[in-house]
Amino acid sequence: MRENDGGNGNIASLFIGTIIGAALGAGLALLYAPRSGRETRELLARKAQKAKEKARAALQQGKEAMRREVEDLEIMRERRDSQPVAAARSDR
Repeated sequence: MRENDGGNGNIASLFIGTIIGAALGAGLALLYAPRSGRETRELLARKAQKAKEKARAALQQGKEAMRREVEDLEIMRERRDSQPVAAARSDR
């Protein structure tokens, strides 16, 4: 069982912000690049497809991490619920 470090939300927010910033920066750079409109659109379409694939992979990883956390919480709850009531009261 893993211990919760409490910082996962901050790391996820930083990661998401970095991805969004990179995507916006890349989009602006492409708009100002010396290419024809057709070339730029094709390049944007390829980049968007790659970003979509990366987002799907990140979503899958997030789902898997959430599934593991739920399993850990269920194990903790089962352990807590299986403790005798008298033993739980004597700890107070």
